This record gives sequence, C-alpha cells and structure tokens, in this order.
Amino acid sequence: MTEQAISIDYQDQLLYLVAICGEVSPVILVEMSPFDEKQALLEWVQGQEGVALVNGRFHIQPDIAHHLLTQLENNDATAYRHMHEHVLSVFANSLRQGDFTYESAFAVVFERLANRLLKDDPERLMAVVMEMQQLEGTAVSTHYTIQYFEAVALRKAEQYETAVAKFDALLAAPDLQDHLRGRVLNSRAICYRLLGRLEDALNGYTDSLALWQKLGDQLNSGKVLLNLGIVAYQLQDYETAEVRLTAAAALFSQHGSAQWLAAAQNELGLVLRDQGKWDEALAAFAHLVDQRRLEGAQDAVGRGLNNMGEVFLLQGQLENALTAFQEALGLMTTRVYRVDTFVHLGLAYQAMGNRTAAQNAYERALTIALEIGRRDVLPNIYLRLGEILERNREFDAALVQWETAVAIIETSRDPMQDEALKISLLGRWQQIFERLVLLCVQLGRDAAAFSWAERARARAYAEAVLTDQSEVVSATAVQAYLDADSQLLCYFTTGVLAQDAPMLSNLSTDNPLRTMLRVPGHTLLFAINQTQIKIFDCGIDPNLLASSSPRSNVVEQFWHPATSKQLYELLILPALTRSTQADLIIIPHGPLHHIPFNALLDANGVPLVNPTGSTVTYTPSATMFVSRKSTGVEKLAPTKTCLALSYEGDDHFLQFAPLEARAAAKLLGGDCFEAGVLRGDNLRETAVGYRRLHFACHGWFNQADPLESYLVIAPDEQLTAREIIKSWQIQAELVVLSACQTGVSHILRGDEAMGLTRAFLYAGAGAVLVTQWPVADLPAFLLIMRFYELLESGLELSAALHQAQSWLQTVPLYAVIETINKLKRDYRLEEDMIPRIFVQETFPFAHPQYWAAFVLII
Repeated sequence: MTEQAISIDYQDQLLYLVAICGEVSPVILVEMSPFDEKQALLEWVQGQEGVALVNGRFHIQPDIAHHLLTQLENNDATAYRHMHEHVLSVFANSLRQGDFTYESAFAVVFERLANRLLKDDPERLMAVVMEMQQLEGTAVSTHYTIQYFEAVALRKAEQYETAVAKFDALLAAPDLQDHLRGRVLNSRAICYRLLGRLEDALNGYTDSLALWQKLGDQLNSGKVLLNLGIVAYQLQDYETAEVRLTAAAALFSQHGSAQWLAAAQNELGLVLRDQGKWDEALAAFAHLVDQRRLEGAQDAVGRGLNNMGEVFLLQGQLENALTAFQEALGLMTTRVYRVDTFVHLGLAYQAMGNRTAAQNAYERALTIALEIGRRDVLPNIYLRLGEILERNREFDAALVQWETAVAIIETSRDPMQDEALKISLLGRWQQIFERLVLLCVQLGRDAAAFSWAERARARAYAEAVLTDQSEVVSATAVQAYLDADSQLLCYFTTGVLAQDAPMLSNLSTDNPLRTMLRVPGHTLLFAINQTQIKIFDCGIDPNLLASSSPRSNVVEQFWHPATSKQLYELLILPALTRSTQADLIIIPHGPLHHIPFNALLDANGVPLVNPTGSTVTYTPSATMFVSRKSTGVEKLAPTKTCLALSYEGDDHFLQFAPLEARAAAKLLGGDCFEAGVLRGDNLRETAVGYRRLHFACHGWFNQADPLESYLVIAPDEQLTAREIIKSWQIQAELVVLSACQTGVSHILRGDEAMGLTRAFLYAGAGAVLVTQWPVADLPAFLLIMRFYELLESGLELSAALHQAQSWLQTVPLYAVIETINKLKRDYRLEEDMIPRIFVQETFPFAHPQYWAAFVLII
C-alpha cells in the first residue's frame, strides 16, 4: 500500500489513528505516525477525553471513537480512507510476522475500509482484498470477512454469477456468524435481482431482514427494506414499494445515516415519479444529488441526475432531460447504471425525432447490458429498439427485437415457483406482447397474432395444472376441439392505463412520449369455430370498461339496456355466424373479466343466456381449453360423489347455507358436513376422495392480496386461496363456491385472475362454478338446487347451468312458494323463508342480478 499525504492537524491525526485502532500500544502508534516529537504527541493523546493508557495500550471509549470516525468520514472521506489503509498496512505487517495481537482490530479496520471503498473505488477494494487474502494464520471469522468483500467486489465489477458462487460458498459454512450471514444474504439477493431472478432475490432479502431484526440491527434492516422496496417498484407494486421504502427511511433517520436516508429518498422519488407526482419526485432526486455532491460521490450524483432527467422527459422538458443524461454519463463509472442512462438518452433523442441517435443510444445500452449480464433491463432495450425499427417501417426487424424480449421474459419466469410473482413479472412487460399482437394484426398475420395473444396471458395455470407444458396452442389446434355448433370468443385488450404506471395517464397531449410509451387502446376478438378463424377490432377502448371501484366488480353500470345492447353489438354480434349458437366459450381479457356477458342484451332485449339461447362457459386460455378437452376427465375418478360443507356465518346472514349443503348432498348422494366438523388437514385430505365439492358459506375477496381471499368455513377458520394453491391436490370434476364474491378476482398485468377460482383450478378442479358478484341467498339456493337436479338427470355441466339460469329467469312466484313449502316438509323447516322483497314480483328473479352472476369456468 502506498502512503498518502493527509492534510489534517498532526494532533488530530494521531487521535483519529487511536479511534481507528480502538486500542493500540504506544509503540505501534508511533510506528503509524509520520511526525517528529512523538513522545510529546503521545502525552497529548493520553490527555484527551475518552482516552486512557491501560496495561500499556491506549484505549478510547467506543462512543467517542464512533463520533470521531463519523466526523472524519463526513468532513474528509479521502483522509478517512487513506488513514484506514495506512493502519491496515501496519496491522497486516504484524500478522505476516506472526504477531496476531491486533488481529481483531485488523478485522474491524478492514471492514470499515472495505465499506468505504465500496462507495469510492471498487477496483481498489478488489486489490486490497487480494492482498489481504495472502495473509496466513488468520482466524476463520477474519477469513470469511475477506471472502465476503471479495464477492461484493465481484458484484461491483458486474461479475454477478461469479459473485453468487462466492456467496453460496460462504452461506454453506455452518460457523458463519449471523452478522456476516445477514450481509451475505442481502448481497447475494442484489445479484439475483440484477440477474432477473426476482423470486430468489425476494427470498434472500426476506431471510436477511429476519436475521437483522432478530439481531436488533436498525441500519442493516433498513438496507434490506430498501432493497425489498426496489423489487416491489420493479414489479410496479407501488403501494408495497412505498411502505417498504418509507420504513427504510425511518430506520435510516433514527440511525442518523444521511447517506442511506438519501438513497431511500431517491427510491421513493422513483415511486412518486411513476405515480405522476413529478414535482415531489424532483425534490427527492435533488436532495440525493446535493447529498452526494457533498460526499464527492460522482457516480451517485450521476444516478441522481439520470432520475431527474427522466422526470424532465415526462414533463416534456426535452432539452433539460438531454443535458441531465449527458452530464450523468460524464460522471458515472459504474456500468450497471450507465445502461439505464443510455436507455433514457435514447428516449430523449427519440422524442426529439432523432431516431438515428436514439438507436445508437439503445445499442450502447444493449452492448453494456449483455457484457455485464443485466437481464432485468434487456426486455426494455429490445422493446425500444423494436419501436425505432417499426417507425422506420422495418416491420420484420421490429418483430425480431420484440420476440427476443419475450424469450428473455419467459426464461426469467421458468425457475420461479411463486405464482403471483411469475404473473407480476410477465405483466411488467405486457406492453411488448401488445405491440407484437397489434403489429401482426396490421400485417395480416392472424395466426401469429393469436399465438402472441395467447402467450401474453399469464401461463401459471398452464404451467401448474397441465402435464404437457409445451408451447401455446395455435388457432388451428383449437378448431379441432370445437363442436360443429360451438364458437370460442377469445378477447385481447391493449393499452389499458389502469394496468400501467399512473405517470402515463399524466403525460400531456403534446408530449411526444405519449405516443412512444402508450400502446393504443384496442379490444380485439379472435372468433374461432370449426371452419373459420376471424379477428375483429371491436371498436371500443378497453379503458372505458375499466372499473374505478377498488373491488373492480361493480356491474350496475352495465344493467342499463342501452349500454348492455351496445356491448352485445360490439363484443358478441360480430362473431356470431348464425342466428343462434349452441355453445359459446368465452376467454375474457383485462377489463372484460368484469363484464356480465351472460346478461348482455341483443337488439330485441333478449339476454345472451336465455331459454332458447347459447350455453356459455368460460376458460382462462385457449391452451387450457384444448388441454382439458384433449385429456378429458378419465383421470378424475374419486369414489365418493359429493362433499358439501356449510356455514351460515356468525351473522346468520346465509340462512339457506345449511339447507343448501344438506339438499346438495341428498340430491347427489353425498355427504354433508356442518361447520367445524372438517378442519385444516382433515378437510384437505377428505376432499381428495370426492367428485364434487360444494361450499355454502361466506367468501371474501382481498383486493390488496388476492391470494388471501378466503372462504369462512367455521366460526374460527378460514380457507385461503394461498393455502389451496400451496397444499391442496384434488380430483374433483366440479367445485361449487356458493358464496359471496367467490368469482371476484384481481386481474394482474399478465391477465391472471388471482383469487379463489384460480386457486381451485390450480389445485386440480375440472371446473369451478362461482359468482361474479354477491347474489341474494334465496335465488342462489334455488339456482344451485336446480343445477344439481339437471346434472343428475344426465345433462353436462354447461347445459345444466344454462337451463338452471333460464329457469330462474322465468320461474313465477307461485312456483317458488311451492318449492319452499316442499323444502319445509322434507327438511322440517318452520321459519318464513321468502324475504318480502320478492313477494310482490310475479317473476321475482327475472333481473340478471339474480342469475347472471353464476359462471362456469373450465
């Protein structure tokens, strides 16, 4: 190590040396000091507050040492670094000579220096690490610390895979101390994030956070929360990101770490930016830039300028944006961040109409990203390059760029097990799929357009449920599984702003980025029957159909006859090849998941589901439809007919629930279990043996966390969607969820419906009957009983549901009363079971709110 001139008062310098060492003999301190009059200096040091000479060594109180070192690092980071290097060199020489007196102090000084070099000079860190690794005879803990910083230096050098291997080796050591283990977990997770392995990253951060919280370490807990916030932000989960980043900032503030507080505020600025709060975001970024300029951290200043440039772009201040990006590139040395800045520079040039300069910037970003293995940003670069080529009318070349992006996205999802995370990752890049579909439609490549639309749907269903996980099916393959009078209506929506960052909605109409970053809003319909494959543009912007309700299941807006007829005309009528269609299979997409297709009215005011009309079923995707048709139900062969479980709730609101379960079991020759009889593992294991499962109970949809949606199966027990996905494996040909909100799902960007429906399909159900919105207890009971009667008469599921819905529309009040009286006799019931609201109606359940909510998903 080379010595550096340090411009600090010689007395202060000697005191700083004591603080760096913690404890040190006068002989070693004299050896470290380059000044004359050493004896006088030693006497001066001994007289300083907090310093004492004990057993031949200078000792300094830890709190005073911490204050001095913090002061030195904040006021003169260069001197802080050089003095640590000097002390480390002296201690290392002692170790080489076989004197291990100061080994523990050596380890502390090395760690402080390494942390500083991580910020200032990662290349120098690697050199120091290599030198320290040559030391022999050091303690295992010291060796582990040096290994850790070697791996971190490799990460900083953008050698992520090599760094992960080093971290793995450390974590395999059983005697690795908790403090270091927490850092290794966090650092390895950072590598995973940059490699695009988000599930591994989240698991690592979670384990690290648990360890730091156990140790009561605020600073490192804050660092992990910061990283968790970054991942949530990347997945466009802004609410979670803001919660985690705010928590991190609070911990940094409590700890008094201005540097880390600035980092958290920078990430919060990104969240604010994407939410369209641009002035607040600029303030956060400016705070970061000011803080980093004070520290002399040019690379960090460049990152802050890059973020400010992005906001300028969104505000339409193109010249300011260009200046910020160019200055950022002049300051940045870390290539991982230069990638992002070149992408943003390309956007600025593209917005200015300079497509050649934009393409050059994107290509520079691509070159660096490929060199350092930054897979997380590659899809975005290929997206932008494809846009340039499309605008240059090089359509085939554009398709190649976007296809390459999709290949990377799908490869990133392959090793993941967490279903919500897989869907979120796919949804993050939904725009790429949308552009592929629209360009293929424009070029008349209908088969390719259908294939990309099918691939755009989140494939967690197919990956988890199907035994054959081959490529998505073609439209031609679908035709082979359609009956002569069947029609598959596969919808695909593009440009849904509710699914994008709010910042896109806030772009001014004259900002060129508006057309660059937003995909046009279209609702496409792929109509497939045995003889034809047609594509229709339904002529409706799907944003008009997106609900503003936080539950996203408000259907009242569609009850108005004029609205219902218009939707029928736009969404259904173009696909009908004859006056009546025996079977319709509907695959909704985006906001269309919440359209009550069953109730849409034709020009004569007749709903889609009516006594002489089509049967209507739903399926998540064409791939799922073909797989179910091709495999059939031969594998679904439990010996028992029906398990019916009921719970009317503590409020007794579902008065028909116990009766419904008993009647269902009696009709189907099955078994009825009242609340609390089957619980937990017993319920899960018992359910495996039944062909049909019937749940008559409350169901609740959790908008914030859809997989925490649940069925209330007993006074103190809930069955969540997450639990079903995680541990249930059933062979039931049908699951009936006769409960409020069971069919309500949260539609994520990948178009995966997350909720109870998805959970039971995942667990192995052949079909699930649910409701799209809450239905009154009595009509739900009557429809379900009619449905089971028709099933027992030999009808298939879709035909039985169709006839049951048609019956409920037209059943007169007297017939309802007769049915209720018969039930009273059969089940010895005495209470008044017909609410007054229905008594005054001749056909009490004609309105679609009572019958149209029931959908069969196969």
